[in-house]
Amino acid sequence: MIGLSGTPLRGWQATLQLPTLYGVACKYRKHIISRWEVSSMFATGSFVNVVVGISAHATTPDAVCSLCSAIFNLTSAADVSTKSMIATPAFVDTIVRLSTHATTSETVQRLSSVICVITSGVDSSVKFRFVTSSIVEALARMATCANTPDTVFWLSSVMCTICDRNDVVAMSAFATPAIVDAVTRMSFHATTPDVVQRLASAMFLITGGASVKSMFATTAVVEATARMARSATMANAVQWLASAVGNITSGDDASIMSIFAVPDSWQ
Repeated sequence: MIGLSGTPLRGWQATLQLPTLYGVACKYRKHIISRWEVSSMFATGSFVNVVVGISAHATTPDAVCSLCSAIFNLTSAADVSTKSMIATPAFVDTIVRLSTHATTSETVQRLSSVICVITSGVDSSVKFRFVTSSIVEALARMATCANTPDTVFWLSSVMCTICDRNDVVAMSAFATPAIVDAVTRMSFHATTPDVVQRLASAMFLITGGASVKSMFATTAVVEATARMARSATMANAVQWLASAVGNITSGDDASIMSIFAVPDSWQ
């Protein structure tokens, strides 16, 4: 046991010290607040205005990392109503602005985590605020720096949290050549089962609409799928990767199925 001075206590000293330590803990308990209480104190309209204001000067990867870490820590325990209040058009524009300086894998990971925490557990109306061409372009841009498994995991998670399988508008917004390129690029770093599962989940959600399937029916996507399959060594990874391929190839379009029926692509 360690005493208040930092020195080890043994035997009778430890026994004698217990009431003192307990008393100190009780005395200062009122100053200990929960993470949720901290989020409630900071997650206000004024907080959003401050973030929007200083984001204009976060013009380096380090600055973006620090700002994203602060936002994440202050909002990770926020409830649904608080997240809805934070996710204003100005905040979404701020995310887009920060993405232009997210030029390292760490920065991409931090910024992705902020988007995930704001869009997780909220209703579709809040998620829809992030369904914009600017956000899609930002994610595609960030994918060029997603060169680690962890970064791919977080960036794929953003696509999963924003893209609602029942929202045709969201699926169509993400079904762009830039996102297809982003998926194929990230597949090179999807080298663990968890990352394969998350990236495949994003593919599955985006390709739920019939009108977007052909966008992913390319040789590059087939090769990316085969690449991911080598790391799909857990049941969940296999399930989601197979579901993504099943989504893309479902229907009566023989041209789409023929793209995936190329033996050389699966080697």
